[in-house]
Amino acid sequence: MRRNSRIIRALIGAISAGWLLTMLNVSIAFAEQPKPKTRPVTVRMGVLKQAGSEYVIKSGRTTYRISGQDFSPWLGKKVKVTGTMMGKGKHKVLDVNRIDEVRSNR
Repeated sequence: MRRNSRIIRALIGAISAGWLLTMLNVSIAFAEQPKPKTRPVTVRMGVLKQAGSEYVIKSGRTTYRISGQDFSPWLGKKVKVTGTMMGKGKHKVLDVNRIDEVRSNR
């Protein structure tokens, strides 16, 4: 009987230790995961034009290259685009997620 109780206690101790180690590993794994880098959302308004084979948004003195879909239905119209800026320096391109025509309230 004593031998059985020792075996049972040893089994319970091993199971408890295994569970504890598993929980520690899980919490460490969650703590070490880096947060994904998200690019900020960019919103621009301007007139959509075509420059060669590319589409651009002309806003005042600034021209933004855009990509992500066929923009021909909005050519020559004032639009508001939402997307993420990709690339660096002169190679920046606004990857458009959403485009809406801006209508004047006249």
